[in-house]
Amino acid sequence: MKQVEISAQLRGTGKGAARQLRMKGSLPAVLYGKGVDSVALFIDRKSFERIYKRDRNALLRVSIERPDGADVRNAMVKDMQIDVMRNEPIHVDLHQINLEDKIKVKVQIHVIGEDAVSAKGAILQHQMREIEVECLPIEVPDNVPVHVESLVPGDRVVLGDLTPPEGVKFLGEAHEIVISVLAPKAEEEAPAPTGEEVPAEPELVKKGKEEETETAGKE
Repeated sequence: MKQVEISAQLRGTGKGAARQLRMKGSLPAVLYGKGVDSVALFIDRKSFERIYKRDRNALLRVSIERPDGADVRNAMVKDMQIDVMRNEPIHVDLHQINLEDKIKVKVQIHVIGEDAVSAKGAILQHQMREIEVECLPIEVPDNVPVHVESLVPGDRVVLGDLTPPEGVKFLGEAHEIVISVLAPKAEEEAPAPTGEEVPAEPELVKKGKEEETETAGKE
């Protein structure tokens, strides 16, 4: 994985300061890690969104501007608060990491050949959308490819069927189902009619005529 540069500046703490930064197009953030003091920062919102949309596990090289020069830290996004009305980040937690220490992150699954399965009339069922992996930060894969072109209804892919890249370990049980293939639902046939139904109204009319005949005979 390639490191991505992003600039950051120190910021004051408090809700008021964070609100003003957001209005100016900056994104409040905090950087923390094992054995280091947390640092309140702000970064450019648009730059961060471009990086995160491309790769949410991006390995960041955060350059913090200080009076005595740049302070460079390696970090990854740990958590993020979202404004649900605007669908945009309002605060980011950055976790400082050591490039020599292994980390655990979740990596998205990339399905290959789904169209071929659909062409057979089958349906893919995703039991997993991502897989947790353990590796060095620089070795985090962009995604985990899962090939399904040859699958037919009744087949399934389990975690043990997948081969991790060199240096990467998949976390989980080998029997855990990743994807299964289902047959299409059979269409329910409309029930066949059991017999001819006699309309109610004509029957009532008929009975009325019979009653009139009987009455006339009695007279």
